[in-house]
Amino acid sequence: EEEKGTEDGNTVPKDPAWPGRLAAMNVYYAQNCYAQNKGGNNYASTIEELAGLVDDSIVGPFQIQISPTKSNGYVVTVMGNPDGSIVTVTQERLLVVIRPGDPVI
Repeated sequence: EEEKGTEDGNTVPKDPAWPGRLAAMNVYYAQNCYAQNKGGNNYASTIEELAGLVDDSIVGPFQIQISPTKSNGYVVTVMGNPDGSIVTVTQERLLVVIRPGDPVI
């Protein structure tokens, strides 16, 4: 796709991690709905449990892993972004993009 120009003639670069970020947030909001339906802090541990709550056209292209945390939360990991980045999001909505070559913390 083409980058869009701004009024001053500059171009706005596209975020190559955007598809993975969108997928991660789709799972985040599905987890919130799932937990509400289960009465609180019970989150899905697989993407399959979120069937009907996620948009398959958004999450389908990715490998998605849901890992429970010790604090009754979760971390969603989205892999398969075109730029090679990995996206994570927690139940606290903390979204992190790990780009190829980023230092491991």
